[in-house]
Amino acid sequence: MHIVTYNKHLYNSMLEASDKANGLAVVALFFEEKEDVDLKDTQLFKMSAFLRSAEAVRQPNTSVKLAPFPGEALLDIGKDRGRFYRYEGSLTTPPCTENVVWTVMNKVLPVHPQQLEVLRTLYFPSDEVEQRMVNNYRKI
Repeated sequence: MHIVTYNKHLYNSMLEASDKANGLAVVALFFEEKEDVDLKDTQLFKMSAFLRSAEAVRQPNTSVKLAPFPGEALLDIGKDRGRFYRYEGSLTTPPCTENVVWTVMNKVLPVHPQQLEVLRTLYFPSDEVEQRMVNNYRKI
């Protein structure tokens, strides 16, 4: 999963920041499905408002306003907190602008199958073809 944010100190909106220097930051997290993990012990559970809102944004071109949630709840990964890779790169989708500071957390987090099912109901934002956000990986 990756979470795209913008620099609110320099820009007033995601749209304004989307093609500007130091405009965007992305935090990338890796998850592994674990059936034996307690739902309440997962980082995604700490973002339960986010998961509940997924119901409202299943279809393309829909949105929901979320109450702010503490990002540190997602990033609180115990003794590995603070271990990450950082580099300057680009967006992963067109227009692929090269103004993104990527932070890739190095710890793989557990996710319960029920949580994955919620995420698998989402669609990519597209005006062309409805396509679920599944099997969206590339070989390295």
